[in-house]
Amino acid sequence: MKRKNLWIKISACTMAAFLATTSVAPVYATESAFAEDVFSDSAEDEFGSEAATAEVEFADEIVSVDEASEVLAAQAGFGTANTELKAGTYKVTVSLKNATDPSKDSMAGSCIAGAATMVIAADGSAKITVPLTSVSVGPMTAFASDWQIYKGGLDAEKTAAEYTTDESGNVNSITFTVPDTSADGVYVNMSTMMHSNDAFMKIEYATAQLTSTPAEESVKKTAPTIKVKTTAKNIKYTTLKKKAQVFTMGATVNSKGKLTYKKLSGSSAITINSTTGKLTVKKGVKKGTYKAKIKISAAAKGNYKAGSKTVTVTVKVK
Repeated sequence: MKRKNLWIKISACTMAAFLATTSVAPVYATESAFAEDVFSDSAEDEFGSEAATAEVEFADEIVSVDEASEVLAAQAGFGTANTELKAGTYKVTVSLKNATDPSKDSMAGSCIAGAATMVIAADGSAKITVPLTSVSVGPMTAFASDWQIYKGGLDAEKTAAEYTTDESGNVNSITFTVPDTSADGVYVNMSTMMHSNDAFMKIEYATAQLTSTPAEESVKKTAPTIKVKTTAKNIKYTTLKKKAQVFTMGATVNSKGKLTYKKLSGSSAITINSTTGKLTVKKGVKKGTYKAKIKISAAAKGNYKAGSKTVTVTVKVK
């Protein structure tokens, strides 16, 4: 048999694949005749075909691993259960748990006033607004304040939460960006009844209900028009000597959105109900002119966005 010098260049991966998928044994110096047969032209063709197939299969395995990594990356976030949530606005259940044992309720748990509003951006970040009310512990009732959000565990850095207040200055909502959406909530710190307290705010992503999508939110909406009938009132001094006097501004809005009211500044003789808009002039007020600056806010509704109007109410006691 005529000898042929044959140089075959193969990668380590190709050789491993070849040895794993064929019955050809390694060739040693003492097996020269067998080596010639193995490395004949026909054997070369067979070897090349099988090795190429092995390389393709190996490449397919690499692609599969990459695809799996992409799937895992896409699923990361929204709790340990990896709850799938798309960009949009949601209503979600939140609760306060014991900071050292999140399986137990926090003593300040009663301050959560209802479902939170969660806005998920296209990049997967989440921002939450939590409605708050007073905390009741035994005979004592108070509002929590100075809310701060831990960036991780209880030994991590804290950042102050955004907040709103009611007409008495009590914090009635907080807003913050969730530092780690792959966790089931965030650690928070608050001041309650003259004490600094930690808690774990659990976010139940599985309860999230979509209320609007980015496409719906991007629709251009019209600003509402708020009208007020009465901004001035005359009251007799003799009437105020007997009892406080109540009147309304007769505010209306074309959007039919819910109206709320807030006193921004002015005389302590005038107060306003934040829900009904009824103004009260206190009993026993002396003769004179009293003013109060009132902000009237309309909630977004339908094709109308939220809006507000500030008016000055003047009361003359004669």
